[in-house]
Amino acid sequence: GVERMDEFSTTVYVSPPWIIGVMKGLIRHNHENLRRFFLELPDEDLGLEMERLTRKLVVHGVLCAALIPFLWPALEQLKPTPHGQLCQTYWETVLGAASRSDEKEVWGEQRIVASESDLAAAAGLL
Repeated sequence: GVERMDEFSTTVYVSPPWIIGVMKGLIRHNHENLRRFFLELPDEDLGLEMERLTRKLVVHGVLCAALIPFLWPALEQLKPTPHGQLCQTYWETVLGAASRSDEKEVWGEQRIVASESDLAAAAGLL
């Protein structure tokens, strides 16, 4: 709402590594891993809808709010959201020991989002 916009319009971001990490999630993020993950979901309707939103980001540069938590690995599961557990499962899959995903190389141990306020700040920067 209006209060949230006022908060971010008056926020100054001063940590270059964090700002770069936030932007890396949007620009460098391997969207093919995310698309594949969504298409393999047991809930086919949800998978197709989330994959469509991912394609919309890739093709048109339009980021839907539902995709925001999927841009960066988090330290822990954030408060329950419609896709909170799904997001945690995605990151565990692509960062897991058995994964061949390039996400491990991109992120290493770096976690941009450590709390709900980090997630809000990262979304505000975008």
